[in-house]
Amino acid sequence: MYTDYHFQREERLLEEMAYPALDKQREEHAALRARVQDFRARHLAEPNPVLTVEIEDFLKTWMMSHILEEDMRYKPLFEAPTSSGA
Repeated sequence: MYTDYHFQREERLLEEMAYPALDKQREEHAALRARVQDFRARHLAEPNPVLTVEIEDFLKTWMMSHILEEDMRYKPLFEAPTSSGA
């Protein structure tokens, strides 16, 4: 699953940068993986249009809260300083 590759790479980079909230990131990533596996199992057991909406709502919320909030907290670690020092 691409998500596994992405999270492993992200966590490895954060570890190299000594990101202080790395454990929290790992926990959130593990929770997402578990939720996705649950959705997959439920879909395979009984495909349901309501589940599709539930998955869509969950992913929208997760992306807004995790990517736009949690991931933005480590953005400064990866921003190169400008030549003017600003």
